[in-house]
Amino acid sequence: AFCSHALLQEDLEPFVVLDAAEDDRFRFNQLTTGPEAIAFYAGAPLLVHRDGTQYVIGCLSICDRAPRDAFPPTEAAYLAVLASAVVREMELRPRRPAIDQEGVAERVMMLENFFARSNIHVEPSLIQIIAQKAEPRVVQSEHFVTRRGDPGDSMYFLSRGSCSCTLNGRELERLPAGACFGELAIMNMCRMRAANVNEKTIQKRCVRSADVRARERCELLQVSFRDAWPLLHKYPVFWKLLEAISDTRMQRISRFSDDSSDQAEHGVKDSRGSAESFSEASAAPALPEVSSSTNGPDTRVSKSPQGPDSGEAI
Repeated sequence: AFCSHALLQEDLEPFVVLDAAEDDRFRFNQLTTGPEAIAFYAGAPLLVHRDGTQYVIGCLSICDRAPRDAFPPTEAAYLAVLASAVVREMELRPRRPAIDQEGVAERVMMLENFFARSNIHVEPSLIQIIAQKAEPRVVQSEHFVTRRGDPGDSMYFLSRGSCSCTLNGRELERLPAGACFGELAIMNMCRMRAANVNEKTIQKRCVRSADVRARERCELLQVSFRDAWPLLHKYPVFWKLLEAISDTRMQRISRFSDDSSDQAEHGVKDSRGSAESFSEASAAPALPEVSSSTNGPDTRVSKSPQGPDSGEAI
């Protein structure tokens, strides 16, 4: 009964009952009588957006057996923020079932369009594998896709919507549908893995150097380092593709910024430097043979490139 009122509010603000025993709507409710009776209740609606329409899919509630004299606006605001966080976590969960041929076909088409724009030939078999490995994500408007300091263990293909890449409140780049980001993170992790750097050090060094926020509802495909690592060995063109994506993005960021000194101040120059310091020209790192073990590929190499001091990447 409490949650029903929270869901049906027209203003969609947190619904608050300070003392259910004194509220005519609830004083005879079975939830408000007996030794386990609810006296205080507050619930914030869970809101999602689809094609410009807002829907209420549930609510995040807190309750207490003791009544309260007040529920300050700041606490109501905190509850609403937590409700938004719940929606974000729900959207982050993969929606793809174990077998989803239609979804794979759609992702193949999106990736084909993306790779065509990159002017790099990619084998259909690689596109098919990426489409099967990629996890769909939906991020609501003004929610973050990644935050500065987050682990840099995934890259993203933006299928629908647009994002903004910012650092210290300054917009570095706008990412339209068809864009890709996070490739620097994957490249740096692969270089370190090929150099036999231990997992803990990789996780510490390879972190996001900027925030990426959805400017509208966005649909993305997420490719993890775990899936990209064996692909880079089997398909060397994938590495060249990542470098091409990285170079193109850095050129856009340079044009988007006012001057190079301001870029350095906000971290763009450092981000690129950490990526380039790990490679020579377009040569991929000395990737080891991929093991068939379920524990992942063998990391042993006979000759390894020197790793950077920092693996930061957008």
